[in-house]
Amino acid sequence: VEGSRPLAVLDYAPFPRQNVRILRVRREDVLQLSPIREPDLALSVYLAPHILEAVRDWGIDVVEATDFLAPALPLFQGLQTAPGAENVLCVTYNHGFVEDFHEADQIRTDEHIQTDLLGERQQCRASDLVVAPSLCARDRLASYGIRNHVAVVREPYPFAKRAEVTGVRHDLTYFGRVSLSKGIDKIILFANATQPVFGYAQVKLVGRIIPTPFRRHDMKDYVRARIAPELRDRILFTDFLDREAALDLLEPGAICPSLGSAETFSYACVESIDCGLIPVVRHGTPMAEFVPEALQHHVLDMRMRSVREMQRQFERTVAEGPEFLEGVRAHCEETLAPAKIAAEMTELYETRLARKKGLVSAAVRAPARLGDVTVLILSLIHIS
Repeated sequence: VEGSRPLAVLDYAPFPRQNVRILRVRREDVLQLSPIREPDLALSVYLAPHILEAVRDWGIDVVEATDFLAPALPLFQGLQTAPGAENVLCVTYNHGFVEDFHEADQIRTDEHIQTDLLGERQQCRASDLVVAPSLCARDRLASYGIRNHVAVVREPYPFAKRAEVTGVRHDLTYFGRVSLSKGIDKIILFANATQPVFGYAQVKLVGRIIPTPFRRHDMKDYVRARIAPELRDRILFTDFLDREAALDLLEPGAICPSLGSAETFSYACVESIDCGLIPVVRHGTPMAEFVPEALQHHVLDMRMRSVREMQRQFERTVAEGPEFLEGVRAHCEETLAPAKIAAEMTELYETRLARKKGLVSAAVRAPARLGDVTVLILSLIHIS
């Protein structure tokens, strides 16, 4: 937290005040302690002793951190090499690597970003456990060489809206950030391919607009230049809205493509399903895992190579719209139930912590003697 304003209840709610520690971070303090050029790494170095203090004061058994920008890298490296390492389980939750988004956006990484990429991989390797929220995320981690200590546990979502859908609206509604990494180029392709067989009254893009790195920097210009001419005057951009205002724009029965390449789970897709929108997803993405096996014939080809096949699949989806949505929603309600996910996480953490303690601790039959100990001494000599 930057700044010096007094604490408000919302800063620590819904937790008791004594269970929350808020750290005021000033850039100059970070640089003074850790004068590293890469700001994200410098911040993680600065945070490590403060987090360690909380771990010891509160007797924490499990420390969980996101992988994005490796906020716990120095902390995990310190915990894993300190006395009592067996008492704390170091966990990284796979919310997504920086490189996933750069690859999806087709942006070259600079020197600072390379440090972030390295840190994220190092933190995962320094962890006792990496939790992936989808099979797709697990497979992507494996492609980075992170596979032996990865477990798949879905993210929880409490379905509540149960919007009634009796038919399919002639509207295409996208919910989420409007960017290349979230699949706007594929959404344009899908809209252009299905417009001749369905005809959209409106194309609604609900979410923050992210500039494109290519020749047309303005994302609105990028979309309008590529979408079918008959749809250009039917596009509505909202840009950023608070959550409730955005959800109010989601109308049951609308077609909702979620075609991004950098996702590990996609809450936006699940929320749109909860609101009664008809999902359009493609193979090779976590969103395809929201569709049960019996309905996988509605899932698009990963590369969306054939326009005609896309049209055929979409015609089947429209014909079975309400039934298809109900099947997807029932599958998600079962697999993402918060109580189910909480039980899985509890069992996973208890099992892995017990395993770590068992692997590290060993019975000592006799005290060590001088001849039992080998010492490696490294000497650094400066030669002018």
